Amino acid sequence: MVLVNGDAEILPGISVKVFPGHTAHMQAVMVESGGRKACYISDLIPTSNHLDVTWVMAFDLFPLETIESRKKYYAQAIPERWLTVFTHDDQTPWGYVEHGDRGRPRLARLA
Repeated sequence: MVLVNGDAEILPGISVKVFPGHTAHMQAVMVESGGRKACYISDLIPTSNHLDVTWVMAFDLFPLETIESRKKYYAQAIPERWLTVFTHDDQTPWGYVEHGDRGRPRLARLA
């Protein structure tokens, strides 16, 4: 076992990225293959109902950091079209996020 501190590549195509808020050093797992990326976002966006940057969970230890981390996530995930994996959503386990009304994040409709 190797402990990592911060963003790190675990193996080629698998890395972790720090998105603080839920906890101080929460990491998301990034998987890249064939030029496409998926992100197991951990508890930063637990369900597809938590896409709004201000809809944080009551048990986030650092809710203001959660908001900033979501903004950081969306700034990269939306234009690069990352598949977002929602860790606690039993109806929508994954999806692509896009800018919706007034720039608010929403799930992209799949054609």
